[in-house]
Amino acid sequence: MMIHAWDNYKLYAWGKNELRPISKRPHSGSVFGAADLGASIVDGLDTLYIMGLNKEFDEGRDWIARRFTLDNIVS
Repeated sequence: MMIHAWDNYKLYAWGKNELRPISKRPHSGSVFGAADLGASIVDGLDTLYIMGLNKEFDEGRDWIARRFTLDNIVS
């Protein structure tokens, strides 16, 4: 189940906060705010690691290292 969710998030919403699974559209306006924080990537890393999904974990870790920033957050 996790690999299915991860693959579809990558396909339809990579780097956005969430995927709306029925419409297959990315979504950023939520409890995380409007900025593209990759919240699903950050949230999923521990699960990917625990499940031994190393390739997927590395993809998420690399995205965070290259793209994650809080500079776009408006207070």
